[in-house]
Amino acid sequence: MTRLDTRARLIDAALRIVRRYGAAGLTLQATADEAGVSKGGLLYHFRSKDQLIGAMVEHLVDGFEEKLEAAYAAEESGPSRWARAYVRVCLADDAPDSDPVAHAFLAAAVLNPAMLAPMRDRRQQLLERLRGDAPDPERVTLIFLALDGLFLRRLSLGITASSSDQVHVRETALTLLGAPVVPGAQRTPTLALRPESARLA
Repeated sequence: MTRLDTRARLIDAALRIVRRYGAAGLTLQATADEAGVSKGGLLYHFRSKDQLIGAMVEHLVDGFEEKLEAAYAAEESGPSRWARAYVRVCLADDAPDSDPVAHAFLAAAVLNPAMLAPMRDRRQQLLERLRGDAPDPERVTLIFLALDGLFLRRLSLGITASSSDQVHVRETALTLLGAPVVPGAQRTPTLALRPESARLA
């Protein structure tokens, strides 16, 4: 097994631990045990828990960007193609805020905001990419910030939009970006945001 393979195994093991037990359950020893690697082998790749978490954040961002690349390839050519692909990925059923790891990282970031620095840098680069092929970059920025707001609202407060509202948000954003409207699509006049716990009751 190569060193790269071992590093990937450790990141995957850490992600499984966070999904299973939350951020509080993540330790270097638990990660080594989960991956079947010695503690010394783990320390060769990650000298601290913060380094491990940073690698996990990078891994999640890489996964999101892979989804975005695939959505871009499937999106019709034309202005704001990147932004349209971004809207579809963010408002898909398996959107990033549905992952328990995202919730755990938000909780951990309250104690150590520096661990999310790589994500902030990548997000800024992403915004520049979305603006790059848009005839109205400011509109793209507003949509980008609005989706960030929905994402953080769900993660931090447990408040989410219903399925129909999510469809409405997606269609509205795509229409603002110049995508064709689907005939007969249902639209709701307001966003009935409610706590996640109420939806699951």
